[in-house]
Amino acid sequence: KCSSNLPSRLYDAAAVLRRSIELNSYPLHPTSQYAAKFYAFTLKPSDGSNPAHSDLCYQVLTNAGWEVIPQDPPLYPVLIQEPDGSVLKNNIGGDGCCGHMELIKLSTYKLIDHEMAVHLDLDTLVVHPFDEIFNVMHFPANTHEGRDAREKILEVVAP
Repeated sequence: KCSSNLPSRLYDAAAVLRRSIELNSYPLHPTSQYAAKFYAFTLKPSDGSNPAHSDLCYQVLTNAGWEVIPQDPPLYPVLIQEPDGSVLKNNIGGDGCCGHMELIKLSTYKLIDHEMAVHLDLDTLVVHPFDEIFNVMHFPANTHEGRDAREKILEVVAP
């Protein structure tokens, strides 16, 4: 939910994250082979209004260069298939900034028209290309490219 004090910080966070990704992706980064697209998820207005006109966060994210995809309310804790008393069920209401609304992140899995989709929170700053990680995801392990990618990721993750 876009509270009244959020929009002033939201634009800065969205713009900085977008720019940090751009600078570490094709075509701006000299070695990166992967380009980026920018999507943000917001909740659809409960009154059915057009979010482009009624949702301030939608407007701010759009102005920061993101394609905003409004979502129906995310999963509710009662739908989480965990045993009663599990840490997830007991604590999700107070987790992060938004409790169970944090589950909107799962909307990333709806981006099925993309070979890869990565979710990053707005408090992330990208300082290196993700090529090594993407290559591991993209190339099967039994190919030359896949083996090379896995060797390179080990150099980055566990030198």
